[in-house]
Amino acid sequence: MIRIPDIEHKTHIFNLPRRRVRYWCFRFQTEELEGSGSNGSPPGLKDYFEKVPGFLGWKEFAVSWDLPHLDNCNYDGHPPIGISCSCSKQIVPLTVVKRLFSVWDEWKMTIRQEAPVLRIKGKHKKSQAKSISKGS
Repeated sequence: MIRIPDIEHKTHIFNLPRRRVRYWCFRFQTEELEGSGSNGSPPGLKDYFEKVPGFLGWKEFAVSWDLPHLDNCNYDGHPPIGISCSCSKQIVPLTVVKRLFSVWDEWKMTIRQEAPVLRIKGKHKKSQAKSISKGS
């Protein structure tokens, strides 16, 4: 991910771990796309992100922007299946970073790495996951 210039870190205002902030960002995205509410969200969190430099709209969360990982995180682009990155339970700066590819493309890449060959009725078949290209 490419880092977009930081703004003043106001992490202490919300005091939420990365995983929780991302949960609410996904809820705000769902609200934008499907109209379902995001009741119960931390007061001011949505408005805060909408004012952060680099914010591209809720439709683009996890597609072209995301929350940063901490410098000491074990995240290397695709963590092992079922295992969260090491900073998911830590409080991270509430800034925006640009994603090189969406979380869904990242998931496809992880599946291709972890299960490249599937055995069906005694025959080998290569994974049907499509190749990933930047910006798709």
